[in-house]
Amino acid sequence: MVIISGRAFAVMSGVFVAIAGGSRDAHINPAVTPGLLVASGSYSKVVPYSLAQTAGAFAGSILVWVTTARLANQPRIRN
Repeated sequence: MVIISGRAFAVMSGVFVAIAGGSRDAHINPAVTPGLLVASGSYSKVVPYSLAQTAGAFAGSILVWVTTARLANQPRIRN
């Protein structure tokens, strides 16, 4: 339940940031970007979206690593 709530909050935050930034066609799901290429035939938005999605994934992975690094160093309790 906690993981599902966290994912829901993450998606909601992404949508709110896109709306606040004035972007009508922000892609939270990277699979939408190739669909944009096929539908529009234009590369003008595909490259910036791909770079932004890659940067977001990198930043997110660093945040997860920073918040969970201390847990990796704790000894495990064995039953």
